[in-house]
Amino acid sequence: MGEVRVKGGKINSAMDQFTPNCYVEVGTSGILAKIEALRMYRGVMRPYPHPRSEEYITGLAAFRGKRTGYGGLFTSDNPVYIYGDLMSLVCDANYEPLRSLTATNAFKESFKGRTNIDIDPEKELVLSAETVGTSGYLSMFEGCTSLTAPPDMSKMKTVESGNWNSGTNGDGNAQKTYGGCLNMFKGCTSLTSLPDLSGLQTVEGYGMYRMFFQCTGLTSVPAGLLSGVTQFEQGSFFGMFESCSSLTSIRCLATNSKSINATDKWLQNAKNTAECTFYKKAGAVWKTGTNGIPDKWNVVEVD
Repeated sequence: MGEVRVKGGKINSAMDQFTPNCYVEVGTSGILAKIEALRMYRGVMRPYPHPRSEEYITGLAAFRGKRTGYGGLFTSDNPVYIYGDLMSLVCDANYEPLRSLTATNAFKESFKGRTNIDIDPEKELVLSAETVGTSGYLSMFEGCTSLTAPPDMSKMKTVESGNWNSGTNGDGNAQKTYGGCLNMFKGCTSLTSLPDLSGLQTVEGYGMYRMFFQCTGLTSVPAGLLSGVTQFEQGSFFGMFESCSSLTSIRCLATNSKSINATDKWLQNAKNTAECTFYKKAGAVWKTGTNGIPDKWNVVEVD
């Protein structure tokens, strides 16, 4: 069984000045060979979080590999369980998790397409950032068809915006920027529960575009969903639960869902039968149809 361990630590900020333009695949065997070679020298290897510890060396290799933009954080043909605080890869000098993940593409596509990963059943994978910048978690778990449980995202307060057309680049073509959680769990067909999002306060435009698109294993959305978000912005939750064909229950206690396109298509291709129930905040005004509450769903108001 493969295992990715993510623990508190810092990748030296001076290393961020290193900007390679050529990458060579070394694989797990290459990293293990490096560690074994270092062990041949007396006193070289040290306990973690020393830079010459096994955990640090493997963590740095994973981080550098992710920054190539190809293949995510790791490769493995075996079943892999992941746990720990992912922010520890970029935390501060005292090994405390950062509060903001503002760098564009910070963990973009980290585990995308890894059909053999799941979160450790006895431990947690924690995404402790309070602020997630543009494309920060974009397609992070997209296509992870073995993922059954979500990471802990309870500390997340702000998801920054994206836009489908934010001007033009040098050759005159339209530029595109992407919201922090766009397509984050797209196609995670074994996912049966959602992360705790009750701490959210601000979701900027297109921030959660199609976040759970095609998560066909989801049957219900828990109480408190988006309860801290009092104002939706344009496109914030566009297609959020699109094609979640098993959903029969949603509890969304947000108080204002009328912003332009905020919930467009968020339940498109979901069930639309009398067996389905939408629990909403008493007095909250919602659109109807796939852009809000499907017309055949029962509506229950809660305080």
